[in-house]
Amino acid sequence: MFSKEEMHRINRIKDLSLRYSHEELAKDGSIVGKVEIKRPIKTVGAYYHQYDIGMGVEHVLKLLFPVWVEMGYEVIFFSDVKSDNEYPLPESVERVVLNDIPCTGDNALLNRIDRWAVALSEHPCDVIIYNNWLDHYLLYDLMLVNSIGIPLILYTHGIFTCKYLFGSSDSSYWHHILEKCNLVLSLTRNGVDFYRGLGCNTTLVVNPSEDNLKAAEPRNNAGHKIIWFGGSATDKRPSEALEIFDEVADAIADAELIMLGKMHDDTKDTVYSTLRKIKHSDRVSIMGLQDDVYPFIEDASVYLSTSTTESFMYSLLETQAHGLPCVMYELPYLLLVEGNNGGIISVPQMNRSAAAQALIELLTNPDKRKGAAQAARKNAERILYYDIEQLWRNIFNQLTNPIVKSDEDMLSVLIEHIYLGRNLEVEEVKKSYKYRIGEVVFMPLSFLRRIITREKN
Repeated sequence: MFSKEEMHRINRIKDLSLRYSHEELAKDGSIVGKVEIKRPIKTVGAYYHQYDIGMGVEHVLKLLFPVWVEMGYEVIFFSDVKSDNEYPLPESVERVVLNDIPCTGDNALLNRIDRWAVALSEHPCDVIIYNNWLDHYLLYDLMLVNSIGIPLILYTHGIFTCKYLFGSSDSSYWHHILEKCNLVLSLTRNGVDFYRGLGCNTTLVVNPSEDNLKAAEPRNNAGHKIIWFGGSATDKRPSEALEIFDEVADAIADAELIMLGKMHDDTKDTVYSTLRKIKHSDRVSIMGLQDDVYPFIEDASVYLSTSTTESFMYSLLETQAHGLPCVMYELPYLLLVEGNNGGIISVPQMNRSAAAQALIELLTNPDKRKGAAQAARKNAERILYYDIEQLWRNIFNQLTNPIVKSDEDMLSVLIEHIYLGRNLEVEEVKKSYKYRIGEVVFMPLSFLRRIITREKN
């Protein structure tokens, strides 16, 4: 149970959450600050909203839980929901479901704070590793966790530009939330530089890998089969893969493209539309989400990636471990790419012809492909044999020995001024003659649309 002082802090968090906006709370440094570490870490709490089988954050947690247990920690996994399609948990890992009844309506936030408070009272932790890093609730959960003296480690599972790249509503002040975390983990070195430039205590983290990848054997597959991962996810750009393959198929009569990954209802139409347009659609196999991708990898000749952004890119690790050369749109910040010694061929983003030519050269030159396959396996081994336990000892140690740059105001000021400049531009446009003429022209149409919508309802 919490002390009277802790209960007072929890009630204060609830009150502040109702009285102030998300932005106001984020920017107010007096409301929530970093927790002072007062006790050794014995119980590790990890939070993610779900634990469904897949290749994302859930897969990382599935591999991390045994690591933490092996290190001697008690482990508690908090999630919002529980489903029938989940990874198995180690027996010693305790499971706590926060929102067995979904929070909705005006009291959703207060209900969430109450449930977190009850959960942490009944299942106390010495640290929370927070994996739902882009979620709007991060700030409120951080306030609650810190109010009862628990430090929070934010595990950023994507590129540091995510909030800005996808135009999140809180992107102009997100850095104020980041700096309140006790530690921020980044999967890329430029992410570490960015977060440290914001004044965050931050460090590089490497995701764990499946043990069977260490035993994977490179294969000198003489076929012309290209494998691609991503389903219909827009940031993976499946249509680009189809267009690139069409050029390859023009040059290689028996070339094939195998596409793996979940097909989402809201984006799969675009994939099939492109498939109907290309000349060699009969040599494309869309296989969907697979429980076991290794048979497909072992049967392939080369891996193609057309992603806009990635963070760790587990599929690249899997294919490199099996000795598959990769042709990809350049993502120079990836750990696997920065140590590349020939197993990865990077071409400029959206340069289909360059990607197609690189694939053709690999598929038609056995000696080049063999050398690239050996380099791919060697590249993968840098990650496969990384000491993950020692990494996490260092991470927990950095909670009490923070590393922060002295010029942390620089990036914060830059971000705020960028958004300030955008807002000033919008205001200037709104004052302009053309904008006001546009309002006059389109106002009747807008008014008519509101009337029609009201009548339909």
